[in-house]
Amino acid sequence: MSILTILFLVATTFQTVHSSTKHYYFTVENKTITRLCRTRTIVTVNGEFPGPQIEVDEEDRVIIEVTNKASSGISIHWHGVYQKRTCWFDGPSYVTQCPIQPGNSFTYNFTVVGQRGTLWWHAHAGWLRATVYGAFIIQPSSNPLPEEHTIILGMSNFFAYFLHDFPGQWWNSDVSAMVDEATAAGVPPNISDALTINGLPGLLYGGCSESDTARVRVAESNTHLLRLVNAAMQIEMFFGIANHTLEVIEIDASYVKPFNTSTVVIGPGQSMNVLITTGSDVGSYLMAARAYSAAPSIPIDNTTSSAILEVGDSSDVPADLPDLPGHFDTAFVTEFEDKVLGLVEGAVPTEIDKEMVITVSMNVLDCPPDASEESCQFFEGRAGASMNNISYVHPNTSILEAFYTGASSGVYTTDFPQYPPVVFDYTGPPPANLNAVRGTKVHVVEYGTRMQVILQGTSLVVAESHPMHLHGFDFFVVGRGLGNYNSSLASTFNLWDPPKHNTVQVPAGGWTALRFLATNPGAWYFHCHLDFHLSVGLGIVLIVENGDEPSEQLVPPPVMPAC
Repeated sequence: MSILTILFLVATTFQTVHSSTKHYYFTVENKTITRLCRTRTIVTVNGEFPGPQIEVDEEDRVIIEVTNKASSGISIHWHGVYQKRTCWFDGPSYVTQCPIQPGNSFTYNFTVVGQRGTLWWHAHAGWLRATVYGAFIIQPSSNPLPEEHTIILGMSNFFAYFLHDFPGQWWNSDVSAMVDEATAAGVPPNISDALTINGLPGLLYGGCSESDTARVRVAESNTHLLRLVNAAMQIEMFFGIANHTLEVIEIDASYVKPFNTSTVVIGPGQSMNVLITTGSDVGSYLMAARAYSAAPSIPIDNTTSSAILEVGDSSDVPADLPDLPGHFDTAFVTEFEDKVLGLVEGAVPTEIDKEMVITVSMNVLDCPPDASEESCQFFEGRAGASMNNISYVHPNTSILEAFYTGASSGVYTTDFPQYPPVVFDYTGPPPANLNAVRGTKVHVVEYGTRMQVILQGTSLVVAESHPMHLHGFDFFVVGRGLGNYNSSLASTFNLWDPPKHNTVQVPAGGWTALRFLATNPGAWYFHCHLDFHLSVGLGIVLIVENGDEPSEQLVPPPVMPAC
């Protein structure tokens, strides 16, 4: 199995496992590494980049003790893990906890309930997830697994990675300093200097990087599972392997109806399992990842990361790249997404109790009267983002704790709008700037509510796609389309076999419809997984209230990190 940013693991077959307790120890610490002939210090877990892989079985209890020896506060999010009744351990800073301060420790303690497949973990404080991330693998209780590998895709400004195939990004400059400089000017940060697979950029960045190439060795004449994770901070990715067909079988740890493709499309935050079958010949093949963008006017990292798939005992350096789509090939992306259908049929809620329609926008925020001109360089203002024209601002304490103790005054308000407060032609010519309202506004949902959420993209500033991630839940993606959503389009929804995700792309100039059952109490972050968009306000918090039964209520909190 592999995760985008290729990490390949070897799995046992036909193994029956029983629930147990798995212990892991994370030390957050600095490490000096070299990429693209540049040496710099990054934040890591246990000195590893990407970080250590967590591997558990269905229904296991997982205990991870995190000790922070870095210079800034940090928290860890277990991306895609439901955290059923244990929202305290979900991880986003100032939503479910305060950051673990330097010199302190915190223990995450939760049980994996009703899940199996490829997920991942990452820092959820500032931009630390650029280098702090790893795979979270949940093995089925009984299954015949083929040989598996993980691939993590990333970006390289020293800023990304691939899980079991982790695609990621890398910046030659210090990411935190770069973000601070951009924030001071009110503009987006620089694009990355390279993309990465399992933390390495590959062969295509000049002689300096040829040795920084991930290699994955597999047996000939066999079927292999690749676990892919897109750990990049800012970009959706294409991924393929020269002369190989990829069979997609799982996305976000939920099974899909298998289909074949030469290239997969994977959004930031998403995970995916694919099968490949090797021939009888020994040989080496290039794996490659490059950016996809639905907004050609926005600068992107247009480089290509590569890694080598070694079949048998081959150690050759192959020359031929897979035939990946172009950077702006939206037609290919649409065709790929049309093939994604859920394996389980008839499970989606066919009736709904509550609908929310939420616009997802970039914004230009007015320059404050007392601000300098140097701090307002984004269309004579500051870059912002919003949902229903509310630009989210983190409080200075935990929203979950404030909700649990009834001490929400001064922390958040419960007036996040159910529908857009300003109605306009969302995907048409943009109106005069809608100066988003900054604030910490949440939306409260009663336990057991059958939810429908319409995410509506807009053309404000620029029409672009947004990978939206909901903590604490999977949701059914029942519909999507271009233009403005209206209620008549509900007749086109797929209520039989829609895919189930925890992260989904809202198409540029379009909309996406989700349904889920709100049966997990807690404070759940719902946000764009492009970190720049998140950092300037593209998120909300959904609070799901406790149910009536003890099994429907949050467990009491542990001793949480102090704010």
